[in-house]
Amino acid sequence: MKVLKVVAGVLLLLGGLLLIAMTFLSADYRVERAIVIDAAASCPFDHVNDVEKHDAWSPFKAMEPTLDITYGEVTVGSGASYDWHGEMGNGRLTLLDSSEDERIQSVVWSPDMGDTDEEWTFTPEGSSTLVRWSYTGTVPGAKGPLMAAAMDPMLGGIFEDGLARLKEACEG
Repeated sequence: MKVLKVVAGVLLLLGGLLLIAMTFLSADYRVERAIVIDAAASCPFDHVNDVEKHDAWSPFKAMEPTLDITYGEVTVGSGASYDWHGEMGNGRLTLLDSSEDERIQSVVWSPDMGDTDEEWTFTPEGSSTLVRWSYTGTVPGAKGPLMAAAMDPMLGGIFEDGLARLKEACEG
């Protein structure tokens, strides 16, 4: 009985510390990864700007090959979009702004996370291109601070895989 009281006390103390810590943590997050691709900016830009070409490099499609994707009426540039439905969840990607061979701004929506801002930049470096991919957002609800702290560890490797696939698609 005494052991149970000690265990219960420790659990309550840890729970209280967790609640206190959550008040100081932000629900905002940013995940960013970059890679140098030995190709002109037009190649990686084209693969991201044309949503029908995402299958060639998307780490999410690689994780779930049976992912059901429905393309919007526009599939290239500003306004291009697609919806996805699968075992890992569902959502929508919409390209908001596309500056040729320089930058793409998108929004990724999912029921659990709401809107996430996505940005791609393509910076020439000689005959190569530095490609940066980032997500920025706020995790809704009480779980927000804990989930926000976990976003980089959860998505970082997925971004790295996608960038490596994009590199392969451009470099052959």
